[in-house]
Parts: sequence; structure tokens; C-alpha cells
Amino acid sequence: MELTYTDTIYDFQGLYDNLWECDYVLETIEDADREEEAWQLIIEYSNGKSLTEINDFVRFDLLDIMGLGD
Repeated sequence: MELTYTDTIYDFQGLYDNLWECDYVLETIEDADREEEAWQLIIEYSNGKSLTEINDFVRFDLLDIMGLGD
């Protein structure tokens, strides 16, 4: 899966639609108003990765990388 970035939209709705069991992570990022940073990290990670690998990155690693983990 290839993710792309645009200057005008961070397609978090698309992530909600395509990832599973990541709602808490995405909501935490939105609540912290850090969607842009998260989107950049996801895009950097996603290069050549499968949807499952991207899902696991978001689900298990992203909050810790961003300093938002428990």
C-alpha cells in the first residue's frame, strides 16, 4: 500500500476505514492535535510495506514514537 501526503488534507478518515483496532491510537493523535506529525511518520514508515505492517506500526508503535503512549 502506498500512502501519499497532500498539503491540504491528512486523510485520517481513510486510516479509520482501512486500519483495524487502531481507533484509540488515531483518536489520541487527533485529541493531541498532532495529525500532521503522525501522518508524516506513517508515510515515512509505509514505503513498500503491506497494509498489515502499516496497521501494526500504527497500532503498536506510533503513540510511543510520538511520546503519547501510556
